[in-house]
Amino acid sequence: MEGILKESNNGLVLIDSKWYKVLKPEYLPKGTDIKVSFSTLENDPATIKFIKEAGAETGAKKTYAKKTYGSVAKEAAPAAATNTKVAPEDARNTSIVRQVIFKGAIELVCAGKFPTVEAAMAAIKSMETYLTGK
Repeated sequence: MEGILKESNNGLVLIDSKWYKVLKPEYLPKGTDIKVSFSTLENDPATIKFIKEAGAETGAKKTYAKKTYGSVAKEAAPAAATNTKVAPEDARNTSIVRQVIFKGAIELVCAGKFPTVEAAMAAIKSMETYLTGK
């Protein structure tokens, strides 16, 4: 059966101007004035054994729009100016390695090993070629 959930109070629900007792009130849908689907016990039609929001089983599909941020090949245009093709995964890997180096430099400065981030970056910049495998 279906109806509009008007009120919920201590295991009792008002659906379309009729009060019902709910066996498991912890599974009641949240909110009021929502369409619900429910089933009652065969021997006691005033007791609801199962209740859920009516739109829940259809899933009310939400449309998903894929976000496009531009291709990695366009972002790697300065490297392409040297007549070498850069694969998108190479540009991504290089970016990740640079982020890791920057994070490491910040941690070295916080640990007191270097006075500035720039000094720490200069000291560990040589690791970039090792980490990128070039």
